[in-house]
Amino acid sequence: MSAPAPRAGAAESPQADGRWIPESEVVFHDLSFADPHGRLFSWQGELYRALSAEASGRFRDLFRRGILEELTKAGLLIETYETELRLEGYDLVVRHRRLPFVTYAFEWPTEMLRAAGLHLCDLLEALAPHGLTLQDAHPWNIVWDGTQAWWVDLGSIIPCPSAKPWPAHRQMDRFFFHPLALAQRGQVRLVRWLLRDFDRGVQASEVALLAPRPWFRRLGDRIRDRVRRGRRRLGLGSAPTDPAAVLERRRAFLGRLRRRLEALELQDRETTWSDYYDERFPPFETSPEWNEKHRGVEAVLRRARPETVLDIGSNRGWYAQLAAHLGSRVVALDTDEAAANRLFADVRASGLSVLPSVIDFRNPSPAYGLDNRWLAPATRRLRCEMVFALALLHHLVFRHHLSFEAIVGALARVTDSWLLVEYIPLDDQHVAATWNIEGYDWYTLERLKGALEAEFEVVEVLPSAPAPRVLLFCRRRKP
Repeated sequence: MSAPAPRAGAAESPQADGRWIPESEVVFHDLSFADPHGRLFSWQGELYRALSAEASGRFRDLFRRGILEELTKAGLLIETYETELRLEGYDLVVRHRRLPFVTYAFEWPTEMLRAAGLHLCDLLEALAPHGLTLQDAHPWNIVWDGTQAWWVDLGSIIPCPSAKPWPAHRQMDRFFFHPLALAQRGQVRLVRWLLRDFDRGVQASEVALLAPRPWFRRLGDRIRDRVRRGRRRLGLGSAPTDPAAVLERRRAFLGRLRRRLEALELQDRETTWSDYYDERFPPFETSPEWNEKHRGVEAVLRRARPETVLDIGSNRGWYAQLAAHLGSRVVALDTDEAAANRLFADVRASGLSVLPSVIDFRNPSPAYGLDNRWLAPATRRLRCEMVFALALLHHLVFRHHLSFEAIVGALARVTDSWLLVEYIPLDDQHVAATWNIEGYDWYTLERLKGALEAEFEVVEVLPSAPAPRVLLFCRRRKP
C-alpha cells in the first residue's frame, strides 16, 4: 500500500486555488461518457472526476458528513478529495488517488473474481445504513492495488429506492455468479472470453448450455427455494416502508449474496505447472537454501531498485514476491489458473504488493471498444520499469516456435528501463529431455545477445541454476 493520503474532503491538490482547468488540457477517459453523473479525466498527471450540477450537491453532502472518508478508511472506496478546481459544464471537481496498474475481470484468477464480488458486498453493506447503494455491479469499477480491491466509480453511489434491496443484482449475476458457476464446472477458459463482453457478461442461458443441465437446474432450484424461504421468514412479500424494516430487508438480501459467493467451490484442477514450486519455495530472506538464480535475481533488484516489476511466466511467483519484499510494486503474469490462484492466496495473506493476472504473453489483451479506446491494451496498462523473463525463453522457442527477435521485440514494448532474461542452453537436461531440438542450431547465447542489443544494452551475464543456465541483466537503450 502507498503512504496514507490526506483526509477525504480536504482540498489537497496543488492546483486547488479555485481556478478553471483549460478544457484543451483535459484528457477524458473514453468510457466515462456512460456515467450520467460526470466524467473521469486526467490533468497534469493527476486523476480527477467532474460531477454534474445535479450530482454535486449530493456528493458535497457525503463529504461533509464524512461518509466518503468512512468508506475509504474501511478499504472500500478509492481515496477521493474535494478540490476547488472548476471545469466548464460541471459543478464539482474531485481528485482520486491514481493506482499504478489496471487489470480487467477477464484477466483475474477466479479467486480474485470472487474476492471482488465480496468487496462489492462489503461496500453495499457499508452504504446501506446511510440509505445509499450502487447503481451498477460492473467489475470494471474495481481496481486492485496488489490484492487490495478498491471501488473507483464515485458516481455509482446513489440513494437506494426502498422498493428494491438492490436494483443491480441481475448485473451481479452476469459478472460474478454466472462466471463463477461456470468456473466451478471447469469452464474457466470460456469464462474469460465471455467476460470480455463488458455489456452482457455471462448470461444464464450460457451457463445452462456450457454447464451440465441437471447440475445447473439443481443449483437454480436450490437458490430459488432458499430465496422463497428467506422472503417468507422476513415478510418480504411487499416492500416495507418503515426505515428500520427497509434496512433489515436490505441487509438480509446482501447477506444472501455474500453466502452465495462464499459457498462456491472453486477447486483448481491440477496442471503441469500447478505444483512446480512446491519444492522450490525457499524463504525470502538470504538463506543457505538459495541457489545462484535466487542470489542473482536479488542482486539485480538491489542494484536497480525498480519501482515496478512485471514478472512474465511467474507461476506461483517466488521471484515476484521477492521483488515485492524488496520494495517494488509487481504484476505477475501466467496462463496457469491454479498457480495464479495460489499466488493470490500467498500475497493476500502476506500483504505484499503483487497483482496476479492470468494473461498469455503471446496474446495480451488488446484494446477494446469503440475505435479501440474504451479499454486499454495490456501492453500499455502493465508496462513496468523492470521485466522478468525467467525460465520463459525456451518455452516460447521450442513449444511456440518464436524467434529471439520476436520475443525481445515484445519484451521491449513492456519494459521502461531494465530486463532480466534467463537463457537455458540446448544441452540443459530439461530442454534435451522435453523438446525436439533438431533444427535449432541458431538457439545460442551469442544469438540471444545479438537480438537483445537491438533494444537493450547487456549490462552483465550472471550464473543461474542449474548450471550452465545464465541470467542476462539488460538496460533499455535510450532513444
